[in-house]
Amino acid sequence: MNFIKKSMSIVLFVVMISMTSFTSTVFAAGVVAEVDATPYMKTVYEKMLALENYHADIAIQIQTSLMNVTVNNSSDIEVNPMRYKNDLQFMMMDTAHRSVKNNIEQYMEQVDNQLISYTEMDGKWVKQTLPYINKKSGSTTEVVDCMKLIKKAVVSGETDTEKIITVTMDNKVLKEMTMDILIQSGKEYKDYVTFAENIFNSLGEISYVLNVDKNTNTVTHLTIDLSDTTQKSVLAILSQSTIPDKEKAQLKSLFGSAKVTMDCVYSNFNQVNPVEIPQEVKENAVEQTVEQTASQAIVPSTI
Repeated sequence: MNFIKKSMSIVLFVVMISMTSFTSTVFAAGVVAEVDATPYMKTVYEKMLALENYHADIAIQIQTSLMNVTVNNSSDIEVNPMRYKNDLQFMMMDTAHRSVKNNIEQYMEQVDNQLISYTEMDGKWVKQTLPYINKKSGSTTEVVDCMKLIKKAVVSGETDTEKIITVTMDNKVLKEMTMDILIQSGKEYKDYVTFAENIFNSLGEISYVLNVDKNTNTVTHLTIDLSDTTQKSVLAILSQSTIPDKEKAQLKSLFGSAKVTMDCVYSNFNQVNPVEIPQEVKENAVEQTVEQTASQAIVPSTI
């Protein structure tokens, strides 16, 4: 049971990182002949980065030899300053068809160069602070930075109403930007530079597919296969952990072949109601450090 709990905690940790990263940088994603879409992506970025708010429905599927996990997340997002309201439904089923279900409510807000999250877990609110540097939404500099992240973008399909674009991110640039964020965000985050750098050094190319509305140039749909990224990230995390070698070997075997996919649908552009974080949530939340968050990914959990 403890092994399942540890495995489940790692799954949650990876899922939360994935959703946070791709929700905030997604606009940084009949068969036709492959056409270079890089110039067109500049138009898409300009449109998306000028938004004030939007809604995102995110579905994540995780398959391992021990369990299958489904996470559905409904998010209202304000862009500048960044503020989220997430409602997550989490379900895990093991090979004996025993299932665990959980609903998680979460708020996030940008405060200066930090992203503060409030997450309800087992009836208690947990506050966590992560580094976050966001230039003024829609600025020329922000669009330029987004374009730097593109290693390749091609029109891989097209319908009457949408262009289908496959984007390959430049992992070197993504790593440099992440390191810069960690360093600029304060002394307490500099300790994680080596940790994050080791993870990036283990990753290969990351590609995702975008559906873009031809009339509005807005992204309506994103799909991404995070299997390789998750496998390598988890293995990098375990390589730096201090858990017993036997359990580390079990977890490496489990996540070394994990299949992870994410499907995102975007809607209600500039039509989302203001996101308000209840005062009682802020007052009652127990602070938890990033180090504690990472530790909980490899110790028994009641989640």
